[in-house]
Amino acid sequence: MHMGLHLPARLNNFLLFLLLAGLSCHKAGPASSIRCKRIVSLLPSATETLFAIGAGHMVRAVTRFDNVPAAVKKLPKVGGIIDASPEAILAQSPDCVVGTAGILTALRNRLKDVRAQGVAVDYSDLRDVFRSIRLLGQVTGHENVAVGLVRRLKQGIVRIRKQAKFARRHPRVLFVTSLHPMYVAGPDSFIGTMLDIVGANNCVKRGKFPMWSMEEVIASNPDRVILFQDPCAKVPDEVKKWPVRCAKNGNIVSICDESLVRPGPRLIHALKVLYDLVQSRD
Repeated sequence: MHMGLHLPARLNNFLLFLLLAGLSCHKAGPASSIRCKRIVSLLPSATETLFAIGAGHMVRAVTRFDNVPAAVKKLPKVGGIIDASPEAILAQSPDCVVGTAGILTALRNRLKDVRAQGVAVDYSDLRDVFRSIRLLGQVTGHENVAVGLVRRLKQGIVRIRKQAKFARRHPRVLFVTSLHPMYVAGPDSFIGTMLDIVGANNCVKRGKFPMWSMEEVIASNPDRVILFQDPCAKVPDEVKKWPVRCAKNGNIVSICDESLVRPGPRLIHALKVLYDLVQSRD
C-alpha cells in the first residue's frame, strides 16, 4: 500500500479515498499548459466537479464508485479508486487522467504507452478543494464557471458558520469513519473542518484519520457519535453498548450520505446534513 499504509480489506472505499487524498505529496497547482478533451476520472469528487462546471461531456470513463450525477452511471468503468485497470484506461484514449498525486504516481509506470497528462487534485482540506475545483476549470476551459462555483461554496460556508456561531449547542462530537479497526476524523481532515464549521467540538484533537481505541473513546466522553457506514446500516448493537454516556442516551447516529465524504460541489448540502446531526436535540 502507498507509503506503507496498511488498511483493512473491509475499510469503506470513501474513507480509503480520503486517506489517499491526504497522502498526496503535491498540492493542486497551476497547469496552464494542460488542456483536456478526453478525461478519465479516478475520483468521484473530481467527476462531480467536472460535471458541475460544465465539463461533463469530456469525461469518458470513471470508477465503479461514481454515481453522481446520474449520467455517469452510463459511462465505462475502469475499476476502483486505487485498483483502476491500466488497460481500461488506455481503451478510452484519454488525453487527461484525473486523480490524486499518489494515485497518478502509482499508475505512471503502467501507462507509459499513453500520452495522457496527469491532473493531480487534492481534497485534504477546504483550501485544496477550492484549488482543485479551479484547476479542473482551468484544464477544461471552464475556469470562469469553476471560479463561480468556488465563490458560491465560500458564501454558503460563511452562512452556515454564522448560523453555528449563534447556536446554543456546541457538543463534543466523535465522527467514526470505520469500526474495525476504528478510524476517526481528526481536525486536519476535511470532515474535521466541516465539524468546526457547523459548531461541533471535535473529540479528536490531532491528525487526519487516526486509529483509535475504545479507551480513547471513553476518555473523550462524546456528547454524540456520528458513525459513517457504507453501505447504509443501523447502528450496530456492539456500538449501542459502548460504555459512554451518549450510547446510554441514544446519541449515536448512523449516516451514509456520501456527500459527507466527497469534497466538491455538494459541500453545502453536506454541511447542512452535518449541521442537523450536530445541532439536533438529544
